[in-house]
Amino acid sequence: MHPFRDQSNSPSISRVFKGLSISQNKTPGSAGRLHRQAQTSNTTFGLNNTRRGLLEKKPTKREITPTRNSSVFRGGDRFHPTRMSEDFLDEANHLFTNNKEDELNNSKSAPVSPSKVTDDPNLPKTKSTSNLMRSDAKADEKIFCYKPNQAPVSRTGQINQARVLYTVHTLNPSSSVKKTYRYINTEVAKTLDAPQLNPDVYMQLLDWSATGILAVALDKNIYIWDQFTGESELLVGHEDEEDHRPMTEVITALRWSLDGRVLAVGHFDGTLKIFDPNKRNAQGVCKELRKMIVPNVSRLGALVWRREGVVSAGYMGGQIVHFDVAKPNPVIGTWLTNGHRRDITGMDWDPRFKKLATSSGDWTVNVWDEQQIRIDNPTPLYTLTDHTSQVRCVKWCPFKTEVLASGGGKQDGTVKLWSIQDGGKCIKSVAINSGVSSIVFNSPYKEMLVSTDEGYMKLYSYGTFKEQANIAAHPTYQILRMVESGCGEFVFTSSSDEMLKMWHLFKVDKSLDKLNERRKNPYSTALR
Repeated sequence: MHPFRDQSNSPSISRVFKGLSISQNKTPGSAGRLHRQAQTSNTTFGLNNTRRGLLEKKPTKREITPTRNSSVFRGGDRFHPTRMSEDFLDEANHLFTNNKEDELNNSKSAPVSPSKVTDDPNLPKTKSTSNLMRSDAKADEKIFCYKPNQAPVSRTGQINQARVLYTVHTLNPSSSVKKTYRYINTEVAKTLDAPQLNPDVYMQLLDWSATGILAVALDKNIYIWDQFTGESELLVGHEDEEDHRPMTEVITALRWSLDGRVLAVGHFDGTLKIFDPNKRNAQGVCKELRKMIVPNVSRLGALVWRREGVVSAGYMGGQIVHFDVAKPNPVIGTWLTNGHRRDITGMDWDPRFKKLATSSGDWTVNVWDEQQIRIDNPTPLYTLTDHTSQVRCVKWCPFKTEVLASGGGKQDGTVKLWSIQDGGKCIKSVAINSGVSSIVFNSPYKEMLVSTDEGYMKLYSYGTFKEQANIAAHPTYQILRMVESGCGEFVFTSSSDEMLKMWHLFKVDKSLDKLNERRKNPYSTALR
């Protein structure tokens, strides 16, 4: 079986990221003005029908006179509409063509169709609306539009055009609009084969770069997958069936740099290597830039990058070492005591790179100051001890920068949120009822996603922490790691079933300003 083989039938992910084009069907207009008005009154063209608004096109000559083979018009090549006894359509046509704004229906939310002006008590009385105009309407437009800069704000999901159009029975007053809930897509977007994936939850064998390159470690090899082209390749190692490399070459952790240009790789013997995917030798093998060895350590299980090329490594014995990969002597700080006593399971810098959080198998979470990374054996700012078993992961909240989340093991079964601003106080404990392997926060939706030992992903709204979804990602198998894409819309999960799955859980409205802010991220450059 070829490693990293695509198991899904879904199209290339480049199509998913570029979006689907929306086609608009043309409506025949064979009976002139009155027939098109009849069609407009019987058709709903609201915001539910299109994401970009609807601009009616001028009918072509072919559409004006349909053929005899048309399934709509039978018994001749002309369609004669049925006139109502009250001549309502004639009256409506008269109001349209004579531009009588004072006879239009008045509504605070949206214009509606003109009503007949008469003394008949059975028909509604209407008043004029000042924000409608008819004078600049073209001959082929059979619908009213708002004056410039007077249209109401578009609903979420609709992109503002130069002119926003409305028709009959499409909009309700704002007071009657019901609250809507977003759709959570629980279908798998992509599935990849990952044979020989180590089923150790204390290893970080999966990471997704800011440039869209997914890296996964399979025993002693590293494979990468490009989310835009859907292509995968071997980056480090070789695919020989009989691999005689020693056990010390087994990969136990990997992490992309913030700009996605280099990859840090940890090994079973504690060795740290730096690779550049853009630099290859004559055989196409990725070039090793640095190799750093620290004495008296074993199994490097966690990695995290900071700005200015500084990477921190956590080891099985609880040691933490900081490296500046650009310096000849890369070790700039060692935390061998006064910290953790067992495996380092997770490491994460806060969004401002001021504080570093670390989790460990000794049931504790430590918070360190940025200035301590160049000091040997400092004392952490805070030591958080509310968990009742090993702590598997830590994650800072991007939209609540002083809030830290930590996930406990199977015996603990909780996600705890800490307020560092209040001295490390536990402000919330969310019962997961399973071991937690990873935590992901999503800023646009203000949600928290948790992966569990039972193979589920649980989605919670931040604040209330009400469960929004419980997704069976890898049923009966343990989720080992969950990582977020650079754009923030996708997540990838790895599991002990030797499968990788991609999920489109956070589809962002393209009209939101927050998406543009994310695109201005200085680390969103592409691989060259």
